[in-house]
Amino acid sequence: LDCPSGWVQPDKKQEVCIICKAGSAPGREEGTKEICEDCIPGMFSGVDGSTKCESCPIGYIQPTRKKGYCTACPAGKAAIKPLIPSGSNIIAGSIACYDCKSGSFASKEAYLDKGNRSTCSICPSGFHNKLNAESKCYSCTPGKRSWNVDDDENLEGTICEKCQAGQFS
Repeated sequence: LDCPSGWVQPDKKQEVCIICKAGSAPGREEGTKEICEDCIPGMFSGVDGSTKCESCPIGYIQPTRKKGYCTACPAGKAAIKPLIPSGSNIIAGSIACYDCKSGSFASKEAYLDKGNRSTCSICPSGFHNKLNAESKCYSCTPGKRSWNVDDDENLEGTICEKCQAGQFS
Protein backbone atom coordinates (compact mmCIF):
# COMPACT_ATOMS: atom_id res chain seq x y z
CA LEU A 1 0.00 0.00 0.00
CA ASP A 2 1.39 3.38 -0.99
CA CYS A 3 0.50 6.18 1.39
CA PRO A 4 -0.67 9.57 0.12
CA SER A 5 1.70 12.55 0.38
CA GLY A 6 2.11 13.70 3.97
CA TRP A 7 1.31 10.26 5.38
CA VAL A 8 3.64 7.44 6.45
CA GLN A 9 3.46 3.73 7.06
CA PRO A 10 5.79 2.97 10.00
CA ASP A 11 5.55 -0.80 9.58
CA LYS A 12 5.70 -2.29 6.10
CA LYS A 13 2.92 -4.49 4.81
CA GLN A 14 0.29 -2.65 6.83
CA GLU A 15 -3.00 -1.47 5.45
CA VAL A 16 -3.04 1.71 7.52
CA CYS A 17 -1.20 4.96 6.90
CA ILE A 18 -0.63 7.62 9.57
CA ILE A 19 -0.91 11.33 8.77
CA CYS A 20 2.02 13.52 9.81
CA LYS A 21 0.66 16.19 12.17
CA ALA A 22 1.42 19.91 11.84
CA GLY A 23 4.99 20.45 13.06
CA SER A 24 6.26 17.28 11.37
CA ALA A 25 6.72 15.82 7.91
CA PRO A 26 7.52 12.42 6.40
CA GLY A 27 11.08 11.22 6.88
CA ARG A 28 13.07 8.02 7.04
CA GLU A 29 14.66 6.40 10.06
CA GLU A 30 17.66 4.20 9.29
CA GLY A 31 16.61 4.15 5.63
CA THR A 32 13.91 1.51 6.13
CA LYS A 33 11.18 2.63 8.48
CA GLU A 34 8.96 5.55 7.51
CA ILE A 35 8.28 8.05 10.29
CA CYS A 36 6.95 11.55 10.80
CA GLU A 37 10.00 13.65 11.70
CA ASP A 38 9.66 16.74 13.90
CA CYS A 39 10.47 20.03 12.21
CA ILE A 40 13.70 21.48 13.63
CA PRO A 41 13.91 24.97 15.18
CA GLY A 42 13.63 27.63 12.48
CA MET A 43 11.27 25.44 10.45
CA PHE A 44 7.56 24.56 10.52
CA SER A 45 4.81 22.63 8.77
CA GLY A 46 1.52 24.41 9.08
CA VAL A 47 -1.04 21.69 8.47
CA ASP A 48 -1.56 18.01 9.05
CA GLY A 49 -0.32 16.06 6.03
CA SER A 50 2.48 18.47 5.09
CA THR A 51 5.03 16.84 2.80
CA LYS A 52 8.00 18.80 4.19
CA CYS A 53 9.05 21.29 6.83
CA GLU A 54 9.47 24.85 5.53
CA SER A 55 11.89 27.55 6.69
CA CYS A 56 10.36 30.39 8.66
CA PRO A 57 9.97 33.43 6.39
CA ILE A 58 12.33 36.37 6.82
CA GLY A 59 11.48 38.25 10.02
CA TYR A 60 9.74 35.27 11.62
CA ILE A 61 11.16 32.84 14.15
CA GLN A 62 10.52 29.42 15.61
CA PRO A 63 12.82 28.61 18.54
CA THR A 64 11.48 25.13 19.25
CA ARG A 65 10.93 21.81 17.47
CA LYS A 66 7.68 20.34 16.22
CA LYS A 67 5.73 23.54 15.54
CA GLY A 68 3.13 24.36 12.93
CA TYR A 69 3.82 28.10 12.79
CA CYS A 70 6.46 30.82 13.04
CA THR A 71 6.11 34.06 15.01
CA ALA A 72 6.93 37.55 13.70
CA CYS A 73 9.65 39.52 15.43
CA PRO A 74 8.04 42.45 17.25
CA ALA A 75 8.73 46.07 16.34
CA GLY A 76 12.16 47.13 17.57
CA LYS A 77 13.63 43.68 16.90
CA ALA A 78 14.90 41.82 13.86
CA ALA A 79 15.44 38.14 13.12
CA ILE A 80 18.86 36.64 13.67
CA LYS A 81 20.05 34.96 10.51
CA PRO A 82 20.58 31.26 11.17
CA LEU A 83 23.95 29.57 11.16
CA ILE A 84 23.89 26.69 8.69
CA PRO A 85 26.43 23.93 9.33
CA SER A 86 28.99 23.56 6.54
CA GLY A 87 27.90 20.93 4.04
CA SER A 88 24.32 20.93 5.31
CA ASN A 89 21.47 20.88 2.82
CA ILE A 90 19.03 22.21 5.42
CA ILE A 91 18.09 25.85 5.01
CA ALA A 92 16.51 26.60 8.37
CA GLY A 93 14.87 29.88 9.22
CA SER A 94 15.58 32.05 12.23
CA ILE A 95 15.19 30.90 15.82
CA ALA A 96 15.52 34.23 17.69
CA CYS A 97 14.99 37.98 17.39
CA TYR A 98 17.50 40.57 18.56
CA ASP A 99 17.05 44.13 19.79
CA CYS A 100 17.89 46.90 17.36
CA LYS A 101 20.75 48.93 18.86
CA SER A 102 20.36 52.59 19.76
CA GLY A 103 20.40 54.73 16.63
CA SER A 104 18.49 52.11 14.65
CA PHE A 105 14.91 50.87 14.51
CA ALA A 106 12.58 48.22 13.15
CA SER A 107 8.94 49.21 12.75
CA LYS A 108 6.00 47.10 11.67
CA GLU A 109 5.33 49.65 8.91
CA ALA A 110 8.88 49.30 7.59
CA TYR A 111 8.48 45.53 7.66
CA LEU A 112 5.34 45.77 5.55
CA ASP A 113 6.86 48.26 3.10
CA LYS A 114 10.18 46.49 2.64
CA GLY A 115 9.17 42.94 3.48
CA ASN A 116 12.48 42.68 5.32
CA ARG A 117 12.36 41.96 9.04
CA SER A 118 15.87 40.56 9.15
CA THR A 119 17.69 43.86 9.65
CA CYS A 120 17.39 47.03 11.69
CA SER A 121 17.54 50.36 9.83
CA ILE A 122 19.78 53.23 10.92
CA CYS A 123 17.87 56.39 11.84
CA PRO A 124 17.94 58.76 8.86
CA SER A 125 19.76 62.07 9.01
CA GLY A 126 17.89 64.52 11.26
CA PHE A 127 16.42 61.73 13.40
CA HIS A 128 17.67 59.84 16.46
CA ASN A 129 16.84 57.42 19.26
CA LYS A 130 18.83 56.64 22.37
CA LEU A 131 17.47 53.25 23.42
CA ASN A 132 17.76 49.70 22.17
CA ALA A 133 14.71 47.95 20.66
CA GLU A 134 13.08 51.11 19.30
CA SER A 135 10.35 50.91 16.69
CA LYS A 136 10.90 54.47 15.43
CA CYS A 137 13.31 57.39 15.40
CA TYR A 138 12.56 60.85 16.76
CA SER A 139 13.06 64.10 14.89
CA CYS A 140 15.84 66.40 16.06
CA THR A 141 14.64 69.83 17.17
CA PRO A 142 15.26 72.79 14.80
CA GLY A 143 18.89 73.89 14.87
CA LYS A 144 20.15 70.38 15.66
CA ARG A 145 21.22 67.45 13.49
CA SER A 146 22.14 63.82 13.87
CA TRP A 147 24.70 61.61 12.21
CA ASN A 148 23.46 58.84 9.96
CA VAL A 149 26.85 57.34 9.15
CA ASP A 150 29.20 55.56 11.52
CA ASP A 151 31.61 58.00 13.10
CA ASP A 152 34.63 57.51 15.33
CA GLU A 153 32.47 57.53 18.45
CA ASN A 154 29.75 55.18 17.06
CA LEU A 155 27.08 57.82 17.64
CA GLU A 156 25.18 57.19 14.40
CA GLY A 157 21.56 58.17 14.93
CA THR A 158 21.85 58.23 18.72
CA ILE A 159 22.08 61.95 19.50
CA CYS A 160 21.16 65.33 18.06
CA GLU A 161 23.78 68.06 18.29
CA LYS A 162 23.74 71.77 17.59
CA CYS A 163 24.54 72.78 14.05
CA GLN A 164 27.88 74.51 13.59
CA ALA A 165 27.98 78.27 12.94
CA GLY A 166 26.78 79.06 9.45
CA GLN A 167 24.77 75.79 9.15
CA PHE A 168 21.11 75.06 9.79
CA SER A 169 18.69 72.17 9.87
